[in-house]
Amino acid sequence: MIIEEILKNKKRRKVTGKRLSSLPLLSFSKALKKGKGLSFIAEIKISSPSEGELIVGKDPLWILKEYEENGADAISVITEPSFFKGDLSLLEKVKNSTSLPVLRKDFIIYPEEIQESWIMGADALLLIVKILDLSLLRDLLSLTREKGMEAIVEVHEEKELEMALQAGAKIIGVNNRNLETMEVNLEVGLRLGRLIPPDCVKVCESGIKNLKDIKRIEECGFDAVLVGTSLLKSSSPGKKLRMLKGGRENES
Repeated sequence: MIIEEILKNKKRRKVTGKRLSSLPLLSFSKALKKGKGLSFIAEIKISSPSEGELIVGKDPLWILKEYEENGADAISVITEPSFFKGDLSLLEKVKNSTSLPVLRKDFIIYPEEIQESWIMGADALLLIVKILDLSLLRDLLSLTREKGMEAIVEVHEEKELEMALQAGAKIIGVNNRNLETMEVNLEVGLRLGRLIPPDCVKVCESGIKNLKDIKRIEECGFDAVLVGTSLLKSSSPGKKLRMLKGGRENES
């Protein structure tokens, strides 16, 4: 399975240093919980195991500008190198090129990766319940908050949601993608979304393609969506984002 290969390839390394970005840390939760309408986290990823290359011939910073100009509320940057062809230098470039809060999306399992995320400019990071135990999740959440960052705690099953809440997660991301099979089912998010307490920020992730999906997600009480592939496969990521935010359905 891909997730097993990703974890097997990870190397623990010592991390020290000051935060490279001079820009202030921004609140991810405030950007997502606006109180009116869904917020949009627009994602930059070079490649994915299910879709292959996504931004061939496109400058990631041009994509960032497209997102900014068309209503993105936050930016996600995938930094996993083996299967998504990401890297931390892209995270730093994005942070230094935007006024929006930036999420580091990776398969984080080591405390050193929290420090690393802070150094490279992340305002928030992703913690995936599936690859953590309760004790480690609590420790990583605590370290994240000590650095002034926030965490989206990602779940795919009800037992993972229970663990996320037990650990004290304040931002819950429901991934519609099964990380073992890579299959996507929006019904997963719609079902789990109803179980998340109202005092949490609720984010729906993966497989979001059109206004019909957006409407169903909003009706379930989500605060935000994380959208990447459907934007990046479009000829104009910005136009596609604007369409999902309520523009014309026939944008490609």
